Amino acid sequence: WNSLQDQAIAGWDEADNSTANRRTEFKTSGLTSLAAGNSVSLGAVFAPTPPAAFGDPVGADLAFQYAVPGAGTLNGIVEYVGGENNLVLTINPATGEAAIQNQSPFFDVSIDAYTIASASGKLLTGNAAWNSLQDQGLAAWDQADNSTANRITEFKTSGVTAMPGGGTVLDLGAPVNTAAGTLAASDFTFQFKLSTGETKTGVVAFGPLPTANPNSGDFDDDGDVDGSDFLTWQRALGSAAVPPGSGADGNSNGVVDGPDLAVWRGDFGSATIAAGGSVAAVPEPAAWLLAMAGMIAVGAGRSRRAFGGREGK
Repeated sequence: WNSLQDQAIAGWDEADNSTANRRTEFKTSGLTSLAAGNSVSLGAVFAPTPPAAFGDPVGADLAFQYAVPGAGTLNGIVEYVGGENNLVLTINPATGEAAIQNQSPFFDVSIDAYTIASASGKLLTGNAAWNSLQDQGLAAWDQADNSTANRITEFKTSGVTAMPGGGTVLDLGAPVNTAAGTLAASDFTFQFKLSTGETKTGVVAFGPLPTANPNSGDFDDDGDVDGSDFLTWQRALGSAAVPPGSGADGNSNGVVDGPDLAVWRGDFGSATIAAGGSVAAVPEPAAWLLAMAGMIAVGAGRSRRAFGGREGK
C-alpha cells in the first residue's frame, strides 16, 4: 500500500486502525484536488484470492468510498482490470467483427461448442459475414443448420479445442449486423460448453478485438513449433519457469505442466494466430510425436440439446 502519506502528499495521514479488511486515510488539513481524467496511484493494495473455479468472479467484494466537502461521503466505482476469469466474446460495434478469448489468468480450458444469441436479431449467418470455425477449416467444427439472425451455434463433433488462459483468440469474422440499428451489449448473450460437459455463460464486451501472442508453443524460440519444442517441454516437465512464460511454460502459469503440452499441440506446424488474430488451420502433429506424448484421442458424441442446435450447415 503506497499511501498518500507514504507519497508525502501534504496533510494526508493513514488511519491507525487500517486492516486487511479496510484501508483508510484522512487529510488533516486542506483538500486534494483531482482534475478530470487524472488519477493517483495507491500501489499494490489489493491481493486477490484466486477463484475456486473457472467463471467465478475475481475480487468482487471491494468497495470504495470518499469524502467531498459539502457533499458528504460518496460511493466510488471499483473497476477491475487485467481480464475476466472467463471466456469473453468481444464485439467491435463499428465493424461487427467478433472474437472469443480465454482471458482467465488462472485456468486453461477446452471447449466443444458455443452459441451467440441476439434478442433483437442482429446476427448474420452468411459466409461473407460469420467466418465460422468450420469455414476456417478447424477440424471437426460444424455449424448448426438452424442458425438464424437470433442465434448462431457451432459444435465440435469430436475432440475439443484448447483455449489456454490469455492465449488463443478464435476469430469469428463479422457476424454482427451493424446496419440493423444501434447495438447494445445487453442484446447479446454468449454460452459455451466445456470439455467437462458443463455449459457456461461467457462475458460479452464491446471494443477492439483481442490479440494473442503467436507461437506460444515455440518453446525453443527458433521461430517455429515442431518436434524439438515437444522435446524441450518433455525435458522441463515439472520444473518451475522463471519468469513465468519462459521456456516451455506456454500458458505462463509459472510451471511446465500438462496444459503447456496442449499449447504446443494447438500451435504445431506454424504460427497458429494469423494476422488479425484469427486461428489458422495447421497440420496435426505426426503420429510418433503423439505417441511420445502419450496422447490418445477418444471420440465421444456431443450433446446438442443444451444449445438447441442441429448438426450440419
